[in-house]
Amino acid sequence: MNNRRWLKAAIIWINDMVNPNEGMTHPLDDDKLKSIANLMASLEIEIDDEIIHQEAHSLGIINDSITQIVNNLKKQR
Repeated sequence: MNNRRWLKAAIIWINDMVNPNEGMTHPLDDDKLKSIANLMASLEIEIDDEIIHQEAHSLGIINDSITQIVNNLKKQR
């Protein structure tokens, strides 16, 4: 799987955990996010704001959720 496909999969997975009004709501969400961030790091997938915004927009994700996705991924690194 190429990096863009991994990134899209990660964005979809994280978006499923993120509620733009309340943030991440399940106690295990932080652990899942760490796992995703670690996987991306091991695959040497850069967390680039612009690319994440492009990919997330192509998936129909709203800006508030995209911002949370980026911030949460960067926090884990």
